[in-house]
Amino acid sequence: MIAARHLLAHLCGRLRLGLAVLVLALWAGPAAAMTLDVDRDLCHAQSGVAARDSSLSALRFSCSGSPADYQQGSLWLRARLEGRGAQRGDVTLMVHQSRFDRLAVAFSYADGATRWQQVRAGDFGSHWRTGGQILFEAPERAAALTAVTMRFDRLSGHQFIHARIIPKAEAAMQSAGMAAAIGAALTLLLISCIYSLSLAFAVRRQYLAWQAGWSGTMLLWGALWSQVHLALVPGLAGTVTTQICTFLACLAIALATLSVVTAVGRGRVPRWLRTGALVLGLGVGLAGMPLALIRGGSLGLLADLLGLVVLADLLAVTAYLGWAWRRGSVEARDFLAAWGLPMAVLALIHVIDVEDSFWGGGSKLLVLAAATWQALWLAAAATRRLGHLRIERDHARRAEAKAQQLARRDPLTGLPNRRGFVESVTPLLERARGQFARGAAGRRHRSVQIDQRYLRA
Repeated sequence: MIAARHLLAHLCGRLRLGLAVLVLALWAGPAAAMTLDVDRDLCHAQSGVAARDSSLSALRFSCSGSPADYQQGSLWLRARLEGRGAQRGDVTLMVHQSRFDRLAVAFSYADGATRWQQVRAGDFGSHWRTGGQILFEAPERAAALTAVTMRFDRLSGHQFIHARIIPKAEAAMQSAGMAAAIGAALTLLLISCIYSLSLAFAVRRQYLAWQAGWSGTMLLWGALWSQVHLALVPGLAGTVTTQICTFLACLAIALATLSVVTAVGRGRVPRWLRTGALVLGLGVGLAGMPLALIRGGSLGLLADLLGLVVLADLLAVTAYLGWAWRRGSVEARDFLAAWGLPMAVLALIHVIDVEDSFWGGGSKLLVLAAATWQALWLAAAATRRLGHLRIERDHARRAEAKAQQLARRDPLTGLPNRRGFVESVTPLLERARGQFARGAAGRRHRSVQIDQRYLRA
């Protein structure tokens, strides 16, 4: 138990240092990166899905307003390029995965040539990168690069598009950094899941089982969002992955709420507050199933409504823990300390747009890091609390043994008193009585054998 506590403390220290370095390194992002905003930086056009990619030159792009009614067709987005990077062709387009059937990218050059690259739902080929992004490199040509056009077939919503144009060298560096950061977070979540599950079986506490389920759900969500699973199951690329991630995110909130509610005794919190927190948490979990299947234009509105419900659930859980803490619950104190960072992250991503920061990981990378912190903190808190309980148990056993010893000896002489004499003699009498009974049984058995031989004679 002590070794496990030291290990978790070491991991928490490493995680704090890693988070600080990650925030400082990734917040602003590289200066050479160009973020593409659909409503501000991109011109848009629409066509039917059956239209060929070669019809790009015949489309009429509009650079004002927002695209609409494109969910059953194709949405074309064009960005004009300038600068030395475009002249050298040192350009990489990184697009965050979303719900679409097909994404085709056209690199247009000053000599009129166009080079196409594409991915489909279920087949990203070699374009996927760790961190939930799809990478397209502009082919090197003598002519300057003038524009980049993205064609999305049956896109769920343009508000979910996050794209950046960066130099090729920086794209490689960012991909390697994201892979290292996400790999470390997933490893720590795996350790926390196994440890919490073993504690749940060892001490038979329900909230630790819910905590292990939450850690496992966040581990699976992080692996799917970051596209690590595509190395083994490439057919899950695209829409299927984003739908599963939506369901897992809602399920994780429900499991976290159940873990908090079951960790605190029923008598410490009013019943109405306990019921409200459970209803909100389970409501978020159930809402994940239909939300994961929606592909229409209402997805953005429903996602905003779900965000409000999630915030209400967090406020209810905070009130629940604060009430329990005032009533003297140690578990509530530990959970409040663990929930502090995730709640700050959720407040940050709802107030500040960070989707294009942190090397393109955005809010999802922050949530993954906060979830790792929360899982390790709760595991360390459970270990510390169980360690204290073990120390108290050992003290109680030693006190009980000392009291029993004092009750069996005379305080003046130190010799056994009547109780001590009886307890020490009783085993001897029991053993003698047993030997006498076995001897009597043996004599009766021999007497019966003699009688039987006499009768046969």
